[in-house]
Amino acid sequence: MTSAQLTSILLALFLVFTTVTVWAAAEPATISAGDYTVTLGDRGVTVTHKGTPISTGSYFHGFNPGYEGTFLSSTAAWAQGTVSVSEDGRAATLSADLPGGSFEYTAEVSEDGVRVTVRITPSEDAKIGPIEYAIFHIPADLLAGGSIETWDVAGTVVDSKAIPAERVDGALAPAQVGLTLKAATLTIDVRSKSYGTLYPFDGRDERYGAKFGIWPFAGAALRPGAETISTYELSVRPPLPVRAPGTITIAPNAPASAVLTAADPTKREALAADELVNYLARITGKQLERREASANSIPLGAIVVGSLARDAGLISQDELDAVERDGYVVKVADGKAAICGWRDLGTVYGAYALLKHVGCRFYGRACETIPEVNDLVIPACHLADKPFYEFRKLAQNMKLGQTPSDDLMNPAELGEPGNIVHSAGYLLPFDKYHEEHPEYFALQKDGLRLHRDPNNNRFDVHLCLSNPDVQRISAERMLALIDKQSDRTFFGVSQGDGFAWCQCDECKALDAVPGVEMTDRLLTYVNYIAREVAKKYPDKRIITLAYTSATSPPPTRVMPEPNVMVQYCPYPPRTGCHSHDFTCPKNKQGLEDLTGWIAACPNNMYIFDYPTGYQNWYEPFGSFYAMKGKLDFYAANGIRGLFYCGTPKAFNELFIYVQSELLWHPDTPVEPMIDEFMQAYYGDAAPYVRAYFNYMYREVAERPIHQMCEAASPHTVTPEFAYSALAWLDQAERAVAEDLPSLYHVRAERLCPLFGDVNARNPFNGRLAVSEETFARRLGEFLEIGRDMRIGQFVRRLPMEDWLYRVARIRLDRKPWYADPLVDQIVRDPVGTLAREQQRYAQSEVPGGWRLELEGFRGGRGPDQYSYQCPPRRAVWIYGVGSANPEMWTELHLDAAPQGKACLVLVAQDDDKEGAVRIRIQINQTTVFEGPNPFAQLGWSSSEFEIPAGVLKAGDNEIRFSTMDDSEAADAGWFMLAECEVRTP
Repeated sequence: MTSAQLTSILLALFLVFTTVTVWAAAEPATISAGDYTVTLGDRGVTVTHKGTPISTGSYFHGFNPGYEGTFLSSTAAWAQGTVSVSEDGRAATLSADLPGGSFEYTAEVSEDGVRVTVRITPSEDAKIGPIEYAIFHIPADLLAGGSIETWDVAGTVVDSKAIPAERVDGALAPAQVGLTLKAATLTIDVRSKSYGTLYPFDGRDERYGAKFGIWPFAGAALRPGAETISTYELSVRPPLPVRAPGTITIAPNAPASAVLTAADPTKREALAADELVNYLARITGKQLERREASANSIPLGAIVVGSLARDAGLISQDELDAVERDGYVVKVADGKAAICGWRDLGTVYGAYALLKHVGCRFYGRACETIPEVNDLVIPACHLADKPFYEFRKLAQNMKLGQTPSDDLMNPAELGEPGNIVHSAGYLLPFDKYHEEHPEYFALQKDGLRLHRDPNNNRFDVHLCLSNPDVQRISAERMLALIDKQSDRTFFGVSQGDGFAWCQCDECKALDAVPGVEMTDRLLTYVNYIAREVAKKYPDKRIITLAYTSATSPPPTRVMPEPNVMVQYCPYPPRTGCHSHDFTCPKNKQGLEDLTGWIAACPNNMYIFDYPTGYQNWYEPFGSFYAMKGKLDFYAANGIRGLFYCGTPKAFNELFIYVQSELLWHPDTPVEPMIDEFMQAYYGDAAPYVRAYFNYMYREVAERPIHQMCEAASPHTVTPEFAYSALAWLDQAERAVAEDLPSLYHVRAERLCPLFGDVNARNPFNGRLAVSEETFARRLGEFLEIGRDMRIGQFVRRLPMEDWLYRVARIRLDRKPWYADPLVDQIVRDPVGTLAREQQRYAQSEVPGGWRLELEGFRGGRGPDQYSYQCPPRRAVWIYGVGSANPEMWTELHLDAAPQGKACLVLVAQDDDKEGAVRIRIQINQTTVFEGPNPFAQLGWSSSEFEIPAGVLKAGDNEIRFSTMDDSEAADAGWFMLAECEVRTP
């Protein structure tokens, strides 16, 4: 039977069993199943459940750039399309071919809920701007007084809040995989099934007319000429049984009545009060009243929060001064509870401390353990604590005691350039001043003042720090920023990133070593601003960077002002290893720098540290114990602040949890913390995950593995490492197969060794250490996990589709990458899909034979463009015997063995050094050439090689190129191939 005959039979069967009714779209279509009824009409998708309206409509608008009209929309589709309904009455589809492309809207209904799918293919010439997709319109009245939760792919709630009575501008919660809307009479779940996200948009505005309500809202990744499929599901379930309110007693025996704050509390005091109300309700089911009160009338049973506790005399100023600046005092006695910090940030920490005191545990963003009891007694206590490190910039989690972002300056909130790390862009905006005052900016080595390079996307602002006007303007702008963000503590004064420091004589005169060691120059500038700030804002901290060889050396003449905190950066090349602490020989220079700083200005020192890799983000990075060792050193030497420039992806939440505790209490034993966290986070998989963690850090310590933040570390995941890690994680997955959150956490951990393995050893870099089938399965696993987690990119400056092409010669044409249908095919059938896709690009038929495409070559370098002293050509190449790439090979697939001799035709070139590189060419292990290659230097030339009869066979034929000698230098001994053809008789 031919494929055409089979297709005809399948099509006939399809028509028999899926007969549809089709009519003009002006007539709505209604389908139903179980308790659900769905209508597809001019208002989009409307849904009722047991007669209750759940969705009053939906819409899709694909706008032209700048919202200049739409190129595709559900409105236009309804006006011009047709509707079809399946014979079973459970699916309705609106289809339309529009000038801007094709649009298909399908609603399916079952006893379990409603599924809506939109298929969109913009025209090839479509100009795509903003995309709006209101998937459902949930009536506002239905949700009055309700709440909203958003949750991740594991079903773990990541945000929960009451739906405000008044409309908010925009989203009610950040985007996530799914959301749950809880009302008094029902619960509505909406989930993305197409690897996108959705968020609840507040459409409670009269201008929306019939659309008035709350919308599960999404975009869509559209590309001209390419189909995009987006699928979402809605289901309705009864509300959870209303929990009978328990009791809350404040020792010794006062029933808790309310959480009180002063009138007009600060945002942080309000947060502390709200968190107490919410968590105590989760513990007991009892919702305490939250209200403002006077210091003269604090009733029994009150939990008093913030400045009110101090003003009411429940906590003294002397007690607060003892925990300055971020500390807190919690007192429970005589039927009242009081929580207050030296400032309002401490009040938030105090609220969480009280919750921990009654049994709550906070481990990470999506991992908490909250007790449930009917009768809670808040025992008498006096808790007072303050963090050892006053600056703890880690991951914005105040439940773990970290410094929040809103305690740091942020010019971006005011529409200004720059940031707290590299603030020169704010202190002296280039676009504002450079035309009239180029002298304000750094003199470059080419004799010109700082200027933009149109060929470079990156631009870092560097200033002429010795210029008095630069100092004056910078101080004025810093004061203006503090005026607008006066509730914040930390403000940055530093140069732009990179090495474009000023080369003028005046600046060099400030240096210890002119133009080389520029620490004194920087501190001269920083101190000027700090003195001006101290006059008006003596409580603010000015932070700067001791960064790179320019300012890592300690100062020789200019010491920092008292309000200046210097963040020493243990950064390469002076600190060469971030997977070991300062005892590592690669960190010797960094240790000398830091100890010099500590000796020069011991009261002014913070740290800006680098515990992760910035090249291949998901390579396992072993900085956990390195940071523990460094924290011990920092604590012993008076360092009082840390800024973490990222955190490792491997064991990420564990790293953040333990580091957070050590920032408050450096002497806390680490191993019990690891065990407690793992039990909470990984559930029954904890013993196996712990075994993998221990194995990883034995490898780091014993091999040893030296990792540096700015370099890739493909040496970390060896074949043995991958085998051991995946074996432990296999057991971990089996242990929590029915525990979805724990399984998700384990699989997220699996992502890192999978990435490290696939990235370091794949068929196309010639380092594959497993079978191609095993490689395919590991790649499929990796893509499945990355897709489920919605991770957009894994490698710095390399889009995912480019990385995937590099390691597997897979071509994706959809953004985000995980929306591409080919990804789903790889996940379902990794071995078969990779074989088909790779063969597609490995060879093409040409007159008289076959071309072996460069994309199909394995083991060498490239394919990439090469043009040094020759016409530019894409090529692949190999180096000498002792190099990482001494040979490359490809395969030619033939349906039948050719009769007689064949010919190998190459376009290639020799390296640009004296003497021809000796190479060997083998086909199916038969040598067809051996000796000095016959190709030109500094240019491309062609040559032919006879393939004896009988060498080529039906099926796969390997063609292998290898060098025969060592390379005398890193840039020598190479052989480069631009074209490869096999011509058959």
